[in-house]
Amino acid sequence: MMLNARLIKYAPPVKLAAPLERRSVVGEMGFRLFVRMAEAKSPQSTRPDELMSLHTEAEQYVLSFVPESYHAQFRRLAETKSEVECAIAEARSLFTFFEPDIAAGRISVSPEFRGCGIVDSCKGDVLAAGALFEVKSRLGAFEQADLRQAIVYSTLSFIEDPSRISRIGLLNPHRGLCFVASLDEIASDFAGLSVREFFNSIIELMTPTTPDVE
Repeated sequence: MMLNARLIKYAPPVKLAAPLERRSVVGEMGFRLFVRMAEAKSPQSTRPDELMSLHTEAEQYVLSFVPESYHAQFRRLAETKSEVECAIAEARSLFTFFEPDIAAGRISVSPEFRGCGIVDSCKGDVLAAGALFEVKSRLGAFEQADLRQAIVYSTLSFIEDPSRISRIGLLNPHRGLCFVASLDEIASDFAGLSVREFFNSIIELMTPTTPDVE
């Protein structure tokens, strides 16, 4: 599937910049701030102390995936003011995209999916009106791995409730771009199968059988 050939522009790109090495902090803070906006149903201003707290939480979360030997250098690269400003802009971009679903109460942030076989339990980003969106705040294009991630989450959801998700989406609040496709399109383009056949084939991969040992 040609991901980046069928993108939809839903908002202007964020023109503010932050250090490239710290993009992950900006993206994480932006998503956390969006969650607050969604809960309040408003892109209201956030107090400076709350913004700094969110920035610290986002940095600590990102550092949990970074070797400890790199922590000091990572913190030295920080440009807190520009990172916070960029995160606010991205959070507002996300709110703009989901505003109709937020107003109608059709949104679930960080939906949980029960694990299956070799795949552990996990959380997605946003489930809105039957569409599962993964948020990828980056400067570059979407990748096939992004779509595969959303497919795995949708498979786990299908096991519990086949009707819960009908579409998959990727969303980049920094660039103001999104990709959306129905599960019928995904299953057909990836494997030439029906949705049920497609998910069942993935479930088989998740639950490999161990041969009997005589």
